[in-house]
Amino acid sequence: MKKLTLSFVLSVALAVTAAVGCSHGKKKLESSENRVVKGGIVSLSASTIKDRKNKFDVNFAIGNESGKSIIIVLDDLQCFKGADKGSLNHGMNGIASKMIDFHAGETKTFRFVCTMAGNKSGDPRVVVRKVYDNPNGDGMKLGDVLAENAEWTLASSAKPAAETAEPAKTEPAKAESTKSEDVKTMPAMEPEIEKN
Repeated sequence: MKKLTLSFVLSVALAVTAAVGCSHGKKKLESSENRVVKGGIVSLSASTIKDRKNKFDVNFAIGNESGKSIIIVLDDLQCFKGADKGSLNHGMNGIASKMIDFHAGETKTFRFVCTMAGNKSGDPRVVVRKVYDNPNGDGMKLGDVLAENAEWTLASSAKPAAETAEPAKTEPAKAESTKSEDVKTMPAMEPEIEKN
């Protein structure tokens, strides 16, 4: 049996604390209520958002709703709080290509961070200024502009998924199987801490 060191136990405790702490203030969104489709070409939606005064973090999905390959140039992704434009960090600063290509029907997810110059109020928005055709499907050649100014907004009236869900009915849970051979128990273990 492997001995647990004090540093290992502390590392695990810190990791768990960080994971729990990072979700504070994050709102899960109902995807059906915040999905926007622009001209049958591109869809925009968010699954979670953490809105603060000087920035917002959003787990964002962009989907290709057309029957052909499309490209979005990274510089065409913008973010706002109300009318105030922010700086969008899309996490792709180190890549050589400054374009995101989508095959027909493909959806890609991103974690965007929109940082504002100071504290701002207003609804968070993400705008895709232009969506281009990719005529040969290589992910590099820009064709005609298929859609412009596709905009996703978290309206202040939109409610997080937890608030929009119907209350759960309270019925006793039924076990599918109560056979003793289906129940597996793990032996009790006590951690061994090495003293330095």
